Amino acid sequence: MEAEVGMLVVETIGKIRRAYFVDGRPIKAICRELGVSRKVVRKVIRVIRPAILTP
Repeated sequence: MEAEVGMLVVETIGKIRRAYFVDGRPIKAICRELGVSRKVVRKVIRVIRPAILTP
């Protein structure tokens, strides 16, 4: 089941964060693999933080 355009699914956010922080993959490769823009990937990496780390 595909998500609507402009909406990120929690699963996609997890895949982006895992690919970047755990696997060390470059943003461009993540974009190609998941079919999202670089802007979206950068936003997920910079803005969305795990609840355990936010004060």
